[in-house]
Amino acid sequence: SGLASALRSTADKLRNSGEMKVTFIGPEVGEREDMNIELHLFRVFQELVTNMVKYAKATEVWVSFTQSDKIEIRLKHNGNGLSEELYLSKIKEFQGNGLKNIDERLKIINGRLSFASNNTYSELIVSVDRKYGSSN
Repeated sequence: SGLASALRSTADKLRNSGEMKVTFIGPEVGEREDMNIELHLFRVFQELVTNMVKYAKATEVWVSFTQSDKIEIRLKHNGNGLSEELYLSKIKEFQGNGLKNIDERLKIINGRLSFASNNTYSELIVSVDRKYGSSN
């Protein structure tokens, strides 16, 4: 149970669908986080994967999950990337319910979505500071 297991399971399902080659890098079982943070991060991940399958036309994807001073989920793929400019303009213009949902969920948990790309790969990085969910 937990976020790491849910991410791995989703990556396995995508791989088993045969739609693309999927590599998951992360712990078998991660440390448990605040349930709200885990849920919002998982839903953001699901939405990003759905968009990647629907629009990016990727054939390979790498998913990595780490927990240190922050929780970080990275989705790197070889498809058509979503730029930060396009993401922000679609949210501003109220286009794309999925993107609006991502934005709202990240605001709730004080999370961030970052974008990186080159000529070969696009990468989306979802992160949230771990201390956000603590009671300190």
